[in-house]
Amino acid sequence: MREKLINLLYIVISVQSSMGKVLIAYNDDASENSRQFFDGCATDIRNYCIGKSFDYDLLTPPNLTEAQFMDMAQDSHICYVASHGRPDSVVNEEGEEFVSTRTTNYNLNGKCFFAVSCYCAQDLKDELFRIGLKLFVGYRDKYTEFPGYDEFMQSANCGLKVFIDGQNVAKMKDSIDAEYDRLFDVLNGKSVLAADALLDNKESLVIEGDDSLTIADLI
Repeated sequence: MREKLINLLYIVISVQSSMGKVLIAYNDDASENSRQFFDGCATDIRNYCIGKSFDYDLLTPPNLTEAQFMDMAQDSHICYVASHGRPDSVVNEEGEEFVSTRTTNYNLNGKCFFAVSCYCAQDLKDELFRIGLKLFVGYRDKYTEFPGYDEFMQSANCGLKVFIDGQNVAKMKDSIDAEYDRLFDVLNGKSVLAADALLDNKESLVIEGDDSLTIADLI
């Protein structure tokens, strides 16, 4: 009986360890103007992970620092960021870089990086690929969101969700395009300005990685 219990425990641990983990890092500081959006995006991903029995960690201010992020990234397969960005970095509530072209990024080697952040798909993307990143999904230009319209959160999170579900990068790109187009049509009936902003976000989105890559390749 004891041996059966030990074997069952081993199976449970093995299954849990093979499911992968997402590090969800976001700026929900009370002083942040985009707090509601960043928190909504991160909560949506957290709830999706729960529904899929996919492991996750949360990292928020005042612990959203380079040291904390890199330490937790080492134990994760995917890093998801919802915070402000620059061409060479993503930053915390104090405007301090926690991932940049100047931070020590080797814990991101072999990982995936999804960022709901302005401008980061420029120098930062290139630096992360230099140290061995497998997949980058982020925005080259300014990211715009309209409060009260969930379509922005839905479009921003679509890619990570279908990637967790097992789609490869090529299919993920198709899913993202289709979701942006669907949500554009929905928003166009509510607010032309919001719909135009969503289209700008779609055009700014950069997805770089091997088209055949899946979540199974990381675990």
